[in-house]
Amino acid sequence: MAKHRLGLRSIALFDGAKALLALTAATGMVLHQRLQPVINALAAHLHLNPANDRPLAILHAIEADASAHLRLLALGVVTYAAMRLLEAVGLWQTKPWAVWLGAVSAAIYLPFEIAALVEHPDTLTASLLCLNGVVAYYLAHRVAAR
Repeated sequence: MAKHRLGLRSIALFDGAKALLALTAATGMVLHQRLQPVINALAAHLHLNPANDRPLAILHAIEADASAHLRLLALGVVTYAAMRLLEAVGLWQTKPWAVWLGAVSAAIYLPFEIAALVEHPDTLTASLLCLNGVVAYYLAHRVAAR
């Protein structure tokens, strides 16, 4: 296992970077600027009467729903980041469970990445598919070698 430590640690660093990127995105979602200026501009553009509370109440409800949706999405992103960090720490310490987790989590994304490449073929998508394929293959090979 010692000769594979570099490979596992490289994947651990990659997973850790993905986790930090996800946490940055989640922070941006939670700390986003309020939609109030947009609602006010929309109300002015639509010539809504500020004395009539109904149209503005509807716009405020839309804002509240969007904020709740964004918070739920941010929670999902934080959960993803936590799983990636857990996997990264386990791989760094060459834990067998982390190799399994990494192999499964890398393989899960492959069909989605293939579909994305078929739908929007570009160099970045192809590169990500190849990188994830190499990671999935390497970790699956490590699991099979045990």
